[in-house]
Amino acid sequence: MSNTPAINLSTLPADQRAAVEALMQEVSALKEITTRQEHLIAELNHALHGKRSEKLTEDERQLAFEDLTIAVEEVEAEKEARAASKGEGPRKKPAPRRNIGNLPASLPRIETVIEPD
Repeated sequence: MSNTPAINLSTLPADQRAAVEALMQEVSALKEITTRQEHLIAELNHALHGKRSEKLTEDERQLAFEDLTIAVEEVEAEKEARAASKGEGPRKKPAPRRNIGNLPASLPRIETVIEPD
């Protein structure tokens, strides 16, 4: 896929060589995870839209979905384990920065009471 040139690791210092090798191993592991996820997606699409998808009974369809769910959970657990081994916690989205009710004090405050007719 990528056209990155081959790196001669013997010319690098030992600490940089170790860092490059660690990154290369991580990339290969992530590629393997991606390949497995693509395979799971293909299986799910086949279960939903394949030739015999309409001939499956509800129980057979549910069993296929349970198998796929278990496989997806295994992949997610592996990803979390990799993140934990690297010292990273689960990624969290930052809280949205909203300015609700926090107007500057320099703005004039106008209070209007609307009474029914």
